Amino acid sequence: MVFDEHGNAVVNANLTLQGAATYRALSDHRGRYRFEDIIAGDYDLVINFSGAGPSGEYGNGALQKKVTVRGDEMVDLTMAIDYQQPAMPYGAPPRRHRIV
Repeated sequence: MVFDEHGNAVVNANLTLQGAATYRALSDHRGRYRFEDIIAGDYDLVINFSGAGPSGEYGNGALQKKVTVRGDEMVDLTMAIDYQQPAMPYGAPPRRHRIV
């Protein structure tokens, strides 16, 4: 499962398992994901996220972790996302004063 630092599920996180072969998954509405029929071996698990946080913040994050697959096993990771407040629009430029 993929969660943010507040314990909220990360929806639509892209997960890639790279090693003897490459596997891809997408987290669901509960942060769950699944890789199937994985060949045993050492892999890099890469999780990428972008979107809005629970309070309307925007952010993106990435996590990379080395994992060893030995057969049917489950690995739980918590992904810390660096949320940022959205940038304020510039709006109209400041009014200019003419000095004579």
